[in-house]
Amino acid sequence: MRKVFIEGNDHLLISMFQTEGYEVVHSLLGADLLCVEGGADVTPELYGEANEGLSGNDENKDVVTFGLMAMAEILGVPIVGICRGSQALCVHEGGKLNQHINGHGRSHNVVYGDRIIPVSSTHHQEAQPLSTYMKADVLNVWYAEDGVVEVTEYGSNNLGCQFHPEYFSKGHPCWDFFFELVDKVCFDLDIYDGEKHGYN
Repeated sequence: MRKVFIEGNDHLLISMFQTEGYEVVHSLLGADLLCVEGGADVTPELYGEANEGLSGNDENKDVVTFGLMAMAEILGVPIVGICRGSQALCVHEGGKLNQHINGHGRSHNVVYGDRIIPVSSTHHQEAQPLSTYMKADVLNVWYAEDGVVEVTEYGSNNLGCQFHPEYFSKGHPCWDFFFELVDKVCFDLDIYDGEKHGYN
């Protein structure tokens, strides 16, 4: 059984991972995965920019989030970031953020090769992982239909997802797509079964 350490106490995330067969643990030591949750915006000064007045950041949460990611990196624990967690992971890896976008507080689609995945997002910022200062290679970036970054695969076995799989139930394409990505990126497994996951 895989063990996941989840930043915070989001009951939806806890329930989602438990439903998928993970053991939720309370220490990174011995964990197989760190999940960084959503929340307030990342402090812009952490990626070298002034606050444009559109960010409601939480410096105390930044201390916890970036501390956990640094510890995970030392321990060799892969990271999956959801929503704000994806943005924080992008900054951790050396990227920047677009401080405000419109139209992503709703359901939309992610283009994943020749597949269209329905997801739900609540973010008003966008990860920009293609900086020249990236610590890890950016292996893949997948976008929403309007061109906004939704998923980033880093060479460090870390994964950023702007959408919220925990808003759905097991068997929904968004939920299954998320865990397919976790298997592929964080655990180097390629077990895609389109019929099983309802994409075909």
